[in-house]
Amino acid sequence: MRLQNEKLRKLAAERGVGVEQIAGAVSAQNGMKPAEAEKAVRNWMAGRDHPRCRQGDIQAMASALGSPVKDIARFTSQV
Repeated sequence: MRLQNEKLRKLAAERGVGVEQIAGAVSAQNGMKPAEAEKAVRNWMAGRDHPRCRQGDIQAMASALGSPVKDIARFTSQV
């Protein structure tokens, strides 16, 4: 599962959800400090994958935006 930063930014703007609200959901999900979570969300929105965006983080961001995970993530499989 990979985060699609363009879709995340667009959906956040459409819904009027700020970085702080998304970071709050991520912080509650994985126990990050609020400042660390905000920095991570800003990085993810800019297309950087540091710290690594995990499945739980994507799920928390989707729930903060009130949308299904498939709206902000891309699912791939390799054999």
